[in-house]
Amino acid sequence: MSMVTEATDYLCINSLVDLCCQTIADLITACKTPSEIRTKFNIISSDFTPAEQDYVCKKNQWAFESKDVAFTVSTYARFLFRRSRIRGGKDPDSFPDHLIEDVFTRMPAKSIARCCCVSKAWASIISCPSFTTLFSSRVSPQLLFACSQKVTNSDYSVDGKLFFLSSPLPQTLEGFSSTLPVNHQTDLSLLRGEEETNVSVNGLVLGVQEKPFTDNKYTMCECVIHNPSTSKSITLPTLFPARRRQFENTRRALGTQCYFGYDPVGKKYKVLSMTTMAPDGDGNALSRRHQCLTLRGGDDLLWRSIHCGIEHFPIDHDPICISGHIFYLAAQMINAEISMVVDFDVNSEKFTSIKYFDKTLSMTRWESTYKDMATLFNFNGKLASHVTLEHMKSFELWLLDDPTNHRWSRQFHQFPDVSLNCDPYIMCFAGVTHGNEAVWVPFTVPDVPPLSVLFYNLERKTVKSIQFRSSSLFEGNRFLTSLNHIECMRNPWEDSKGVAVLKSSEGVNGTIVFTQEGEECVTSVTVTVSGLKPGVHCIRVHNVDLKEFHVEDDGTANFTITDACQIALTGPNSISGRSVVILAYPDDLEKGSHEPSKATGEADGLVVANGGIVLQG
Repeated sequence: MSMVTEATDYLCINSLVDLCCQTIADLITACKTPSEIRTKFNIISSDFTPAEQDYVCKKNQWAFESKDVAFTVSTYARFLFRRSRIRGGKDPDSFPDHLIEDVFTRMPAKSIARCCCVSKAWASIISCPSFTTLFSSRVSPQLLFACSQKVTNSDYSVDGKLFFLSSPLPQTLEGFSSTLPVNHQTDLSLLRGEEETNVSVNGLVLGVQEKPFTDNKYTMCECVIHNPSTSKSITLPTLFPARRRQFENTRRALGTQCYFGYDPVGKKYKVLSMTTMAPDGDGNALSRRHQCLTLRGGDDLLWRSIHCGIEHFPIDHDPICISGHIFYLAAQMINAEISMVVDFDVNSEKFTSIKYFDKTLSMTRWESTYKDMATLFNFNGKLASHVTLEHMKSFELWLLDDPTNHRWSRQFHQFPDVSLNCDPYIMCFAGVTHGNEAVWVPFTVPDVPPLSVLFYNLERKTVKSIQFRSSSLFEGNRFLTSLNHIECMRNPWEDSKGVAVLKSSEGVNGTIVFTQEGEECVTSVTVTVSGLKPGVHCIRVHNVDLKEFHVEDDGTANFTITDACQIALTGPNSISGRSVVILAYPDDLEKGSHEPSKATGEADGLVVANGGIVLQG
């Protein structure tokens, strides 16, 4: 057989496997309950205990609460229902785990959450760190709309609400049809509107709500982190009161500014806050009181004071997080022109400044209301700035090529002379997609539908208007658009929990529960075992001896261990899928006669009970 024939056969097989996995993913997505999935795929038992089933269903309750878009199952998919068996485990007729994992990565977060409730085997696959990494690498980017209700007055007691809607985002302009569907994801109640909401950062959104303090001159600022995929939110501790003052015709204000970032190295979300104050007059107002908060599980979330070292006044407009760095525009003082971009490293929590590009080389006007019209955005992993020249006719893109030497390069673009099919005066620049399409969206919904979004291909110099299918939530609302939004399956502020059910041929029964508040936190291990012989025993997780414990005549053991460093439920060293064992005798400290004892110190005695660790939810 020639190499060409072998390659062709390989591609054909891969295409068939790809089609099969996608079809099964569509089948599961069409199911609305775990029991429906178990019935159609002949999964006889979930292997959950009643307590485990109750816990995992409560944790993923959000996946069953909101209405879903109608899903059509093809004839081929219905045929596959009768042929597919994807139970997992050791069944010789079932799909191997790596193919089940492939199927799950093709589904939305809500369907994956439902699959966690189907069986312990499926929950184990989904909870593995390798699956989280694979899902993040494969998830398709989306447009995320945060639509805010209009508030007719400035009374802080008037509640506002944000509606999150999403729409698919094909990789190239040619992949777009003339209309795109819009899916209502979730709601979030806020006290103020869209200008207090940041764009999506690695699947999560930061909202800011302000409450009056003593009088309307001072406000207390609260940050709300929201996951549009899971409909869950967390309110962070309230920040210090600050005097709020907005300056007309600018994007500058005294008060509290908050920025949201994600560190891909440490895999942590953080919120940066600062207060702009004017102790001796508005002209010398600068940022002060810099604080940072790490988002994790537990009840002790705290703002930590950090050192900035850069005298600047932050421009209250659209920060951007790129590869673990939060960038925002700044000036040397409140009345000065934009002169720098401040770079906050989310991992090290250090500030640096980057000189803004030489505005004398720009073709735009920077006086009057134009001085704050620049917008930072992510251009294929680089920091870039958009500058309007003639509204909806021409613009500049400035790319940061060398942050160390503050070197920027300029691109000039001009719209082709075609009808844009929209009101150009309500359009604003939103960013650039991964497919190199610059995007303009309306900052408010037009009085006459439909809602249109413009895509300009930076390479081909072509423009296309895409209309969104009508949604009543668009009507009369202002909104913010996030490009390249990805779904986030996990709420990082929730505790991670793993359970091992012990099995034994000697009548030993028990459950071991592992709880970790966050990747940097300790893990507590709660052990409940019965049926043991009196004496000293040892509990081991994978290759780590956790504790020697004494069993009384009743044969039971109930205790909790707090492990400071050896056990992690999340991250690259997760114990998900590992084994926990109880040994009949304590550790013999390498004094035994057999080879395992000489190498590891494992007891000469027997393993009296063991179980696999499964992360829940």
